[in-house]
Amino acid sequence: MKASRRLWLLAPLLLVFSLGAKADRQARREYLQGYASLTRELTLYWDFETALKLRGTYLTPAYRMQLAEERRRLLHAPEAEHQTFVATMKSDGEAYHEVVFSADSGMPEGEHFGNGDDGWHVRLFADETQETLVTVFEEKNPNMLQRSLYPHFNMWSDLWVARFRRTVTNPDKVVFELGGGYGHGELVWEGLRSR
Repeated sequence: MKASRRLWLLAPLLLVFSLGAKADRQARREYLQGYASLTRELTLYWDFETALKLRGTYLTPAYRMQLAEERRRLLHAPEAEHQTFVATMKSDGEAYHEVVFSADSGMPEGEHFGNGDDGWHVRLFADETQETLVTVFEEKNPNMLQRSLYPHFNMWSDLWVARFRRTVTNPDKVVFELGGGYGHGELVWEGLRSR
């Protein structure tokens, strides 16, 4: 078979691969735009050292669905599995405010989070109502998917999830506060109802 004829036969296949790759790039770009719009950064200093470098993503109901779609795309998940994940994301979103954050500190107790005095005390306010902390936990061994979904996580940081009981169901402003022996700061999300 002549080379030109082989190329002609491969052209439709190459076009399909090219369109699929372009669609994947576009889907990834859209996910990262949604992720970036809900990710905030905080740096706290103690004397001349960085006491805490934290990047947090607030999981709104709309972002949870975007995250579920990105998970399906990355895993090429079957429809039944995807629908189960979507149902979990919806029920968690109705019950909790969640902030997924990466944290890095070289200070003693600088990477401990909770509601005690032995690390960073975390609080969340939804439209000025303080929500109750349910749990804050470290993902001890983040997997490939978590690294893709939360690109703020890197080799120097730990990945954490803070979960608060949701009593304010549709806040316009959410503030995630941290305070400890090395100082205090906050991550703020405003205009959430307009998203």
